[in-house]
Amino acid sequence: MLGIAGKTRQCVTRRGQAEDVAAAIALLTGPAGSFISAQSLHIDGGWMPH
Repeated sequence: MLGIAGKTRQCVTRRGQAEDVAAAIALLTGPAGSFISAQSLHIDGGWMPH
């Protein structure tokens, strides 16, 4: 579980669910993702610094 300090650093303050990953997979494998190639997709609620 994230502590208070961890939650203040994360853009999305809720825990990720399997549905979050499934939605990204559906996007990339469906028609909307047909022009996306060679990308890294971080499904982490904004934890990864950019």
